[in-house]
Amino acid sequence: MPVVAAAARRAGFDQVSLWPGVGYGTNPDDRRALDDAGLGVWDVDAVVVWVGDDDPGGPYFEEAPADVVFACAEALGARAVNALLIGPRGRTSPDACAAAVARVAARAGRCRAKAPADSASGRCSNLRAASSSELGT
Repeated sequence: MPVVAAAARRAGFDQVSLWPGVGYGTNPDDRRALDDAGLGVWDVDAVVVWVGDDDPGGPYFEEAPADVVFACAEALGARAVNALLIGPRGRTSPDACAAAVARVAARAGRCRAKAPADSASGRCSNLRAASSSELGT
């Protein structure tokens, strides 16, 4: 994290997005490295949710489990958690996508996190309160 934080600061960023699936945000010293660089965490990518039939079971990419994503968001003071929806091409309904987003939003809603466009007002404080069973993960 210190290398990422220093590079982001040198490039003029004041916020970063992190992907816990590759280890960012899982070390207790990560928040300190971000603070030392004067950086906030805009969002954490991503809770990956299968939408539709024939779920092959995760992991689908190199994602962290939903519990880890939310724990990292909370520990790092992220303003939002992104949802990445995947499913069978041409067989995933808009209603299924909306339901998946609603499940992620309900879990994120247990803190002051907002959708990225509305996130200037708060940081997550209680993301661990929800269970991953709500996400179907």
